[in-house]
Amino acid sequence: MWDFEPDLALSENWSRAVKLHEAWFHYAPEAIKNQYRGASSKPRMDSLRELMRSYVREFAFRGELIALAIRVEPSPDTHVSKIPLIFFESDAVQFDWDNNKIRGLGHTFEDVRVLGITNANPAPTEFTAPIPSSSPKGRAGRPSNYKKACHVLQELYGQSHNYRDMSAAGILDVFNERYLSLFSPPNKRAAAVSERALRTYIIRYRQELAETGNN
Repeated sequence: MWDFEPDLALSENWSRAVKLHEAWFHYAPEAIKNQYRGASSKPRMDSLRELMRSYVREFAFRGELIALAIRVEPSPDTHVSKIPLIFFESDAVQFDWDNNKIRGLGHTFEDVRVLGITNANPAPTEFTAPIPSSSPKGRAGRPSNYKKACHVLQELYGQSHNYRDMSAAGILDVFNERYLSLFSPPNKRAAAVSERALRTYIIRYRQELAETGNN
C-alpha cells in the first residue's frame, strides 16, 4: 500500500489508502499478525484483534499514520478531511471498525481510510516479541516500573471490564490513584506515572494477555 504523499490532494491520498476495516491488520506489527493467523480459538483471536486495533490508534495518535475521511457531522462535507490526532486518544470517540466510521467530540467521519507516513518513527519493537519474565532495566540502570503498573492494571481490569477498552488518557487518573496508594513509600509520595509511560505499559500488558489467552 501507499504512504501519504503531501504533494497530492487529500482526495487522491484517500483514494489510495487502506480502509479502516482492514487497517487494524495491515498496520499492526508483523509478530502480532502472525499470532493472529495462528490463533486456535475465537477468544484469542478477539483479544489479538483488539490489541492490533490499539496499536493502530496509538500509531495514528503519534503521527505515524494519517487517517482521512468524509465528515458528515456536524455539517456534511463533500471534501476529504484529515482526522485530528485527538480522535485516536479520546475515550469520547467510538470506532466502528467494520463500517469504516469514527464518531465522537461532535463529529462523525465516514469512509475512514489510513495511510502510513514516510520517515515516521518506526513502531516500537519491544512489544512484538514474547515478553521476558525478568523485569527490564530502564535508563541509567533503573529498574522498570512495569511490574508495578502491571499489578495495578490487573486490579483495574478485574474490577471493571470497561477499563480494558479505555485509553491511557482515560484511565490515567484512576490508575495513578491506585498506583500511588499501593507503592508510595512511608511518609513519601511516589512519582505518578505519565500518560506516555502508561500508554506503553497498557500496550505491553494487552499483548501479554493476548499471548496467554487471558481476556
